[in-house]
Amino acid sequence: MAMTDATLHIYEALADAGIEPSKARKIERAILFDVSENQSKMEKTLLDRLMTKEDGHQLRSDMLARMNEQIRWHVGLTLAAVTASTAVSITALKLFL
Repeated sequence: MAMTDATLHIYEALADAGIEPSKARKIERAILFDVSENQSKMEKTLLDRLMTKEDGHQLRSDMLARMNEQIRWHVGLTLAAVTASTAVSITALKLFL
């Protein structure tokens, strides 16, 4: 466990309060363990909620696939509409000519 300023302050505060050095160290370690454990839980929660680069690539790939599918539908429907329009026009010309 790395000695940080916070670690020294916890130990010193406990020692200054009259707690035996060995008990002060145990308390300090317990506090730091709890802080570290809670920090790890918070980091995991944040990582679960954040989009990673891989998630972004997957999202882009999914969106492009959906866009390509929509384009195919639009092209198909446009061709069908043109074909139907042409057929109606040809039929109308045959009827009136």
